[in-house]
Amino acid sequence: RQQALKEKQLVLKTFASETRLPRDTYQELNRNLEHLTHKGMTSDIRRAYNALMQEFPIRDRYRMACAMHQGRHMEIPFFADRKDDELSIAMVAPRLRLVQFLPMEIIYHRGDHPVNCYFLCKGTVGYLSGGEWGHFPYQLLPHGSYFGESEIMVPAKRQYTVRAETKSECLVISKKDLFTVFLEFPEIAAELRETALAREEKARKRSMLTRRAPRSPSRKRT
Repeated sequence: RQQALKEKQLVLKTFASETRLPRDTYQELNRNLEHLTHKGMTSDIRRAYNALMQEFPIRDRYRMACAMHQGRHMEIPFFADRKDDELSIAMVAPRLRLVQFLPMEIIYHRGDHPVNCYFLCKGTVGYLSGGEWGHFPYQLLPHGSYFGESEIMVPAKRQYTVRAETKSECLVISKKDLFTVFLEFPEIAAELRETALAREEKARKRSMLTRRAPRSPSRKRT
């Protein structure tokens, strides 16, 4: 039993470090862990963490989920609007990982297979018109936006190249984890699908306007 406890405490410590969990929250959960019953562990840290969390009451899991990533995800409207939904926050937050991008760094290219959805917690990113270096972004996304969900929900290959316009930080969830969440919370899938379809419609209208725009008359040679 003591060995099992030590293994679970190692899982908790590793995950707290990876998600930058506040020290006081980690210490409180670690103390609570000593009073809980526990069974088998796996070698996979994330799977072990998910199993471990099931031993905590939902309120503890929710508090821990809110404190992960220094609370950055709870400042994003997608999560802030769900602050009263303890179950969904407790399930999604541990599946997020923080990724940093330098200015002008490509996040993904047009034609790539979609593997992640991104929640922008710092900086600005832009959709590139032609998807190549040197092109100006035709649409900028500010802090608090999310992107990359459209081609996952449609599904399709990446329709645009996305670039970090400033030093940016994103909380990223994989396509696999996203579909795991959908199984438990179909309303999240419905919201993302609605957003994806709306963005596709806007892109279609923008494309039609571009094609209809009158061209400048060419000068005749003398």
